[in-house]
Amino acid sequence: VKLIDIIFGRTVIQCATTSFCFLMFIPLIFFGAIDFPENTSLVVGSWLLVLWYGMSFAFIGGAITGLFKLGQKYVILINVIHVWITGAFFMVDWFPEKYRELLLIFPMVNATEMMRDGLFGNIVRSHYSILYIVLFNIVLTYVGLAMIRQLSLRGAMDDSD
Repeated sequence: VKLIDIIFGRTVIQCATTSFCFLMFIPLIFFGAIDFPENTSLVVGSWLLVLWYGMSFAFIGGAITGLFKLGQKYVILINVIHVWITGAFFMVDWFPEKYRELLLIFPMVNATEMMRDGLFGNIVRSHYSILYIVLFNIVLTYVGLAMIRQLSLRGAMDDSD
């Protein structure tokens, strides 16, 4: 098993969990628990952008775990904090205008707002930038791949001390 196999496995798990959550919409729609989305292209687009973000984040998390002795602890902490800043527990419109731009720095907040727009349409007021998510994901993917390259050149930390 090579290092890239472990990071690829982490990425597959990240994408699978994101997809599972997304696919939960199907039975909810089928059984009438939620209405059919107002704009399916926004919902699917948001899901794809979240998949891409998750893949890049998994690259970085895998590299951090391999590069630093306490890397796994850092990654767990980052993931826990990350859950609270995704926008799943709040809407950007609930905040005063001067704080909205701060919230939209986080790409997952943009993606969550995009999904809300696709699900609810004009019922909710959403704020997001697709271009920002794409550009952020490009940078995140580059950083993740660069970190994996650095890890493969350096070799994983040995915890056998």
